[in-house]
Amino acid sequence: MTRIRRIFGIAAIGLAVTVAGPAIAQATNGQANQTPPATQSAQDFSSQQLQQFASALTDVVDLREQAQQKMQSTEDKDAQSQIVQQARSQMLEAIKDAGLTLDDYNQIAQAARSNPDLAQKIQQMQ
Repeated sequence: MTRIRRIFGIAAIGLAVTVAGPAIAQATNGQANQTPPATQSAQDFSSQQLQQFASALTDVVDLREQAQQKMQSTEDKDAQSQIVQQARSQMLEAIKDAGLTLDDYNQIAQAARSNPDLAQKIQQMQ
């Protein structure tokens, strides 16, 4: 179960970090403000939404890992900023391509972090 929580934590944090702003450190500090005000329960998400989330999650995690590798390979702040902007754009596109809005994606991620049964169900869809 720890692996599942780690995956959803990484995905949500990674997306919040890259979407929140141009600098990773600044975005991490502002992450608390990115959480949607109300979390839906697992029953509020359709199977289609969960499948869309599972698809987007796979892409978002992959994109985040690629961006981290690129960030580690350079110390140039301008290059790092460009990497973050590109990753942000690609992640948002992956979520959109999966058929979700950013708010939907974040709500499902938050619900999965607090509901191990939902997280397990999503993991089985991947």
